[in-house]
Amino acid sequence: MVVNPKPTRMIDCNELYNKFNYFCKYFYCPNEILIIDCRSFSEYEEGHIINSIHMKSNDDELLIPYGKRIEIIPNIIIYDNNCEDIMLSKGGYEEFSARFPFMRTTKMIYTLCELSEIPSYPYEIIPNSLYIGNFEQATATYVQKNLRINVHVNCTNKIGSYISESENLLQLNISDSDEDIYSKIETCNNFIEIHLRQFHRILIFSDNGVGRSAIFVLGFLMNLYKISYE
Repeated sequence: MVVNPKPTRMIDCNELYNKFNYFCKYFYCPNEILIIDCRSFSEYEEGHIINSIHMKSNDDELLIPYGKRIEIIPNIIIYDNNCEDIMLSKGGYEEFSARFPFMRTTKMIYTLCELSEIPSYPYEIIPNSLYIGNFEQATATYVQKNLRINVHVNCTNKIGSYISESENLLQLNISDSDEDIYSKIETCNNFIEIHLRQFHRILIFSDNGVGRSAIFVLGFLMNLYKISYE
């Protein structure tokens, strides 16, 4: 099958990163996402984005690998070295691998079991600054090391082991049934603002990373962009 790629929009590195980590399902669900590497095969061998496939070229056309039904795949991402020719993944492999070196590999073939075991990372809200995740990610050494997280906002009543120092930890001590959660948003906003001014990397987390932590992230963004609660 031959196709001339005509991308409808460009995505940047943090959007591609977030797609990778969206509930971790994109990694091991082959019908959800197709990542295509259009560089030379020698460059692909040296390193590529995890689970991307190499696409052979025929003159100015690209050949879809056998067995890939692109009409049923909702997310197709194409990149070359720096996206001067293929304008889809902004910055291409060079920028993505520079920002997220832990998400590149030389491995070419994965089993479904191997894909399901690829570790997940927090969602990036503000590039290189603010992240949202779950309790497991907040206590995982690989997350803190690879994303260089040094500040934590704990939206649970659990105590975990973190890399950040005590002054870089905000322990909110709240549960899902806590009705006083909104009264703590201002405290959280002030804490985040202080550390953003110091160029720290902040992880806001709750048990699953979708409830309490999302409320505090939303509260901070509304305050940052002067959006009324009404």
